[in-house]
Amino acid sequence: MEVEVGTHVFLKARRKPSRDLLGDAAVVHHHEDLLVLSWDYEFSDLSDVDQAADELVAGLGADLLYSHRDPRGVLLTPASLAPIQADDYEHGVGSYSPAGLWAPNRAREPGGRLVAADESEIPLPKYPRSRRIEFCVLKAAQAMRELELAEVPLRTLRLNLLTRATPREVSAFYLPRLKELGLQVKRRIWSSGNAERLWGSAASLFGVVYAEKCGPAETLVRVSWVLRH
Repeated sequence: MEVEVGTHVFLKARRKPSRDLLGDAAVVHHHEDLLVLSWDYEFSDLSDVDQAADELVAGLGADLLYSHRDPRGVLLTPASLAPIQADDYEHGVGSYSPAGLWAPNRAREPGGRLVAADESEIPLPKYPRSRRIEFCVLKAAQAMRELELAEVPLRTLRLNLLTRATPREVSAFYLPRLKELGLQVKRRIWSSGNAERLWGSAASLFGVVYAEKCGPAETLVRVSWVLRH
């Protein structure tokens, strides 16, 4: 019989979170106010509660963890335990906490999660005559992977736009605006000419503008804004 690896995360939630909020986490059990998620981080690698708390934010995101209200923190157990059988949250944590550990909920700590996202939090203008496709808050793990960050960010915002401008025109528009914000900016131009990327970096901020041709007369513009701490 194959032993399941990973970690179970116990959250107090009457409603199942949206797929965007869940990300890659799978729902193992949901009954009444008990929500148990499968997290692919190996339980045996969680050496202490502070490490577990930091890894949770990186893996599940502060927005999901913020919805969990238990002053004790977040209960984590080995996924190899028997299938979860519990009627509600208190029953679940009472039954399974002896085999797990309680990690502080960083999202509930002061400054752990900012107010609901708004486009105005990105101090860069929308490209002129562009069409908004999506605005969202990225999970920390996704931001670290896509933007090659060395540390877990406090918050990462993403605005996707479509424009008829070329990647070169997009870079020419955003380059001076990133510099005006006091960022040190680097520019990369793909040899094909179909894509360009601007990196703007400062002690507490990190901004990236990526523009790529996605059709004969359309360019995708992806503006990412990172609060480091």
